[in-house]
Amino acid sequence: MGKITNLAIIFNGDVDVFSPGDIIKGQVILQIESATERGLENVKGIWLQFRGESRIEIKRNNQLRDVLDEGYFDTTQVLFGTGTETPDVKNLNVPSGQQVFPFAIRLPDDRLPAAFEEQLGYVRYKVKATISLIRYLRNKEYKTERYFSVIGPKVDLNSMSGLQIPVTCDVTSRGWFGCGPPVSTITLNLPKQGYVPGESINITGRVDNQSGSDQFSIRVKLIQEVNFLFTNCTTSIERVLAKIDSKLVCPKRKVSHLSVGPLRIPPVPPSGLPGCSLINIEYFILCKDRKFPLKIGTVPLRPAGGKRRQRAPVATGGQLAPDQDTDDDAPPRYEEVVSVTDRLAYEISKDDFFSGGEFFPRYPYFERTGDLAVVSHLKNL
Repeated sequence: MGKITNLAIIFNGDVDVFSPGDIIKGQVILQIESATERGLENVKGIWLQFRGESRIEIKRNNQLRDVLDEGYFDTTQVLFGTGTETPDVKNLNVPSGQQVFPFAIRLPDDRLPAAFEEQLGYVRYKVKATISLIRYLRNKEYKTERYFSVIGPKVDLNSMSGLQIPVTCDVTSRGWFGCGPPVSTITLNLPKQGYVPGESINITGRVDNQSGSDQFSIRVKLIQEVNFLFTNCTTSIERVLAKIDSKLVCPKRKVSHLSVGPLRIPPVPPSGLPGCSLINIEYFILCKDRKFPLKIGTVPLRPAGGKRRQRAPVATGGQLAPDQDTDDDAPPRYEEVVSVTDRLAYEISKDDFFSGGEFFPRYPYFERTGDLAVVSHLKNL
């Protein structure tokens, strides 16, 4: 009769990051153990399903309250025998041992959003392989899945106005429970408002200690705000992507400079999650209860007067980076998201499913060699 001991999907070059219009090539690997030459008998067919979709859902008392789906593509390719919509063919067998079934499929040129995982929703791209065995009452199916990342629409920070402009705000502390005269004023400066993953953020400013304590604590957080756009409401989740703490001393009636950083931006999808109408992503810096909105893009800001240059593709860690318009010496590579602490469960069966392992989306990540480590530096004036 034969027994399936392994079913796996392999991408050529072990590359799992693609762009719209790319051709995904690979193989379905099937391992059969059999005591006879006939191998695996009564095979209906082997097919692949390529699917891209987003979903958001919210529950109350463990019951689904609202769920929305958005499909991007859904294609099936038959590799052996017949597919689900065609009649069975009798006496199809797969020989014992390892069998390889190559495939190639082209992703659509559409505006596909970047892959994304969160507690209430996701954008997922996957290839599912199914082998179906003919049975008397109901065919028996064995499946495996392989997820991959899609590089979403380019987000060029240089096409957005005002991102080069610094942002400044003052935080004033007052005595008598906030009703008295000023005790100290902290001025915070953000050098620009547009960044790419891999860049570092440094907060600068000064402390004017008029009559308060000479001990000051500064905490800077990078926050990701994910908005799930349901039919009748919007539900938001905030994640702290990175943070840094600094303590400084400023004597009374003195003014001291401060610099806190670097706060490096991890691999994350761009602001807005373009291409997806169900999920919107925003970023901001939080410091002393003040928010600095940020735009995270895939093409870094060029210096004033800088010219755009085309970089050749490079392979880093098995991932091929497409052409990028950038002025940085190091083109981007693709890095896994730092962590996915909570996500919607994958829809899989049990006995007939061969797991492909846990998947983490990848995003463009720039090595910015000009970033210098700064914890806190003071100079009394």
